[in-house]
Amino acid sequence: MVTPKSVDGLEPLRARLILVYVIVSVVMAGAALLGEQTSRVPGYVFLCLLGAATYALVAFAICLLHTIEAARAAGVTFRRAFSVRRPARSRSRF
Repeated sequence: MVTPKSVDGLEPLRARLILVYVIVSVVMAGAALLGEQTSRVPGYVFLCLLGAATYALVAFAICLLHTIEAARAAGVTFRRAFSVRRPARSRSRF
């Protein structure tokens, strides 16, 4: 299992689980851009880009694997599991 699932229907993937990987990827890509502008050491820039691409790939893989597992657990197609929308919150003032 990639992420915890409930047994009743499709479990949405929480953004905070992926946010860490996205932040690390963006920071590493920013470090690579900064290193490209300020230094003459291409090896470290390449390693930062490689790390950023790896973290971005992991974030994408988590989303994809979560969707596949949620579809399998709920007995629906991948397309149906991928297109599930979050229910709208009520705006009552009670």
